[in-house]
Amino acid sequence: MVKWLIKKGADVNAVGGRHRHTPLHVSARSGNLDVIKALVEGGANINEADTEGRTVLTLAVSQGNEECVKYLLDLGARVNHEEHGEITALRLAVFGGNVPVVRLLLEKGARIVHSHHLMHSAVMNNSLEIIQMLLESGGLVNARDDEGGTPLMVACSRKNIPLARYLISRGADANHVSHVDGKTALHVCAMEVRESKAASQLVELLVTNGADMNFSSYQGLPLHYSIVMDNKAVATKMVQLGADVNLKDERIIFDALSFAMRYADLELVKMIIFAGFKLSNMRCDPWQMRKEQIDAKCEFLHYVKTNPLSLKELSRIVVRRQLGCRDLLGSLAKLPLPPIIQKYIALEIL
Repeated sequence: MVKWLIKKGADVNAVGGRHRHTPLHVSARSGNLDVIKALVEGGANINEADTEGRTVLTLAVSQGNEECVKYLLDLGARVNHEEHGEITALRLAVFGGNVPVVRLLLEKGARIVHSHHLMHSAVMNNSLEIIQMLLESGGLVNARDDEGGTPLMVACSRKNIPLARYLISRGADANHVSHVDGKTALHVCAMEVRESKAASQLVELLVTNGADMNFSSYQGLPLHYSIVMDNKAVATKMVQLGADVNLKDERIIFDALSFAMRYADLELVKMIIFAGFKLSNMRCDPWQMRKEQIDAKCEFLHYVKTNPLSLKELSRIVVRRQLGCRDLLGSLAKLPLPPIIQKYIALEIL
């Protein structure tokens, strides 16, 4: 029917409707390759844009139609055309997680525009293949979005450990600080990763690859932030890995133990003390901070203030300080110690 209409003189470039679509636009939206071919053979302009700046190619990409996209690209469709809002065919394909279409577009010379945050979109879609293609085509592993976040920070927020590990292997900065809100990947974990296993694995991955648990941005120290966010899993792992529990943020009155007394449970309070917190550093009166008339945390704190730590507990603190915080657990695992002693030093046993 289309060929018959064209033969009878129908205008293949006629526009109509609110968006001034041509027959080719309509065909691209429906994904009918045979009709598209007939219109092109009849003289239709494949680069005609509608009122929104959409071309036949971008419409075909938005529909995820690989055959139509390939046909149009082979005919010379403008691969880097931008719709209104800086939308390109590549941006649509990455956002849609369409691996074959992304590959086609990159092979035909699609440009990676860093302000489009393609790497971040690919990470949000958990698409390792697209991330690999983008990096091989000039994508930046430490690209920043409008909030100063990196693809690694997105991977952490999505709890995607394999993807975070891959990004680090490609050079992602585990210690990047957002210039907008001061967050690091550790802050992101504290805010968004609540599941114990994922939190433990992500924090350990970041710390062993350069994330500084003792760096204070204007979001504060990562340990303090995790306690305030009531994220016990992240706070626990950072203490176990050797975060300095005695560090203070001079912009606020609280220290790690004061935060824990206010926001955490008894177990984390014990862990902070057994990790070597100096009680003289505590800035707040715990009895004024308790939530109940009889508070187990206050009772325990009173006990350790009036009863010195045992030789065993003091020895653990000394050993942990010697091991440092860069890879405390890794260094500990290399020591010829029984598993029960290793667990004790790692604060898995309090």
